[in-house]
Amino acid sequence: MKKTLLRITALAATLLAAGLAQAETKLDVLTWFSADQAKTFQAAITEYEAAHPGVKIKLNTVAGTGAATFPNVLRTRIAGGQAPDIFTMWGGSLAGPFVDSKAALDLAPYYKKYSWDAILLPSAVNAVKRNGTTWGAPIDLRAVSFFYRKDNFKKAGVAVPASFAELEAACEKLKAQQITCVSAAGTFGWHVMRLFDFFLEHTAGPEMHDQLLTGKTSWDRPEVVQAFALLKKWTANGWLPSGYMGISPDQAQQLFLQGKAAMILEGDWFVTNSNAAGLTPEQYGFFVPPTDKTPARLEGFAEQFMIAKQSKNPDAAAEFVNWWLQPATQNKYYSVNGSSATKDAAPDAAKNPQGATYVKMIAANPTYMIMDQAFPPEMMSTTYYRLQSAVAAGQTTPEAAAKEMQAGVAGIGK
Repeated sequence: MKKTLLRITALAATLLAAGLAQAETKLDVLTWFSADQAKTFQAAITEYEAAHPGVKIKLNTVAGTGAATFPNVLRTRIAGGQAPDIFTMWGGSLAGPFVDSKAALDLAPYYKKYSWDAILLPSAVNAVKRNGTTWGAPIDLRAVSFFYRKDNFKKAGVAVPASFAELEAACEKLKAQQITCVSAAGTFGWHVMRLFDFFLEHTAGPEMHDQLLTGKTSWDRPEVVQAFALLKKWTANGWLPSGYMGISPDQAQQLFLQGKAAMILEGDWFVTNSNAAGLTPEQYGFFVPPTDKTPARLEGFAEQFMIAKQSKNPDAAAEFVNWWLQPATQNKYYSVNGSSATKDAAPDAAKNPQGATYVKMIAANPTYMIMDQAFPPEMMSTTYYRLQSAVAAGQTTPEAAAKEMQAGVAGIGK
């Protein structure tokens, strides 16, 4: 009798274990997080799993590759029928192929279910929309501003510029003190692109700039010519590093961190870089680029979580994304992205005053889309990046560059 009871108990335990195993929900997450980011994100996953015993989440990372490799890894997995349930992605044209190929799930039902519009920054949500639809949930909102060295400004006798004319006057005074005005890097193209985006916001204004980025107006126009002419002028005046088209973004950052350049166009991530380099709030600050236009906008972009159409557990994936977007979670694990698309999420002001101030600046100013998310990578590499180098080197005129930009934009999708 005892042996029979033991067998029945053992069988029951086996069946229960089998039932639990079958009930377990597995989620696969693919990100570009660095080792430090992944370590902290894994801690968040462990916390989530503890509160949701039936869910197991596997984290995979493709770190240090950015847009050069990550999308290809994702495409390979999707093509092989092994798409992750959740994956990180940029907005704009970089997310476009995954939306247009129907590889990503329309998240509109989850926005409604979880009221995401109520907790997310509108600028971040708009940044990840495509054709008016929300295919992803923004996990951060990156905005680019001018970082400046207070010691260099003091040495040159300049104040934070409130107008474009004051900015150029400051560059001339800094040059007289043998200090590079704005550090920039031509390698890869996108670092100098930020400067051109700023010039175009100044010459074209917000409304026309947006129309240019959406292809609703021609690039062969005076405002674009003026923006290219400013790039040529700043190069000729020596306000940018000598030979800057041949230096890397890391080298450009070092010029600023070492005090050899007074300003640099960077995003919220650069607060972390500056703090890590030993700079204090007394040594550096940041300000909204002075475009002389209203509203004053920041160049920006959002990164997002998307859910694959192939996912077998989309509801469970959305539940995890919802947990991640909550203010309490974002504040606790803010260091994963160093930025957030969630309202009321910010770094601890006592521990990171500059980071907290940067968040307030982003919240106070609207953003416009950075060019390399407005247009496909192939158009950027074959047209825009080539043209900015040619204008800076004097190999083509601003007028010719504007005409070629229009031809490149008109050729998208053909």
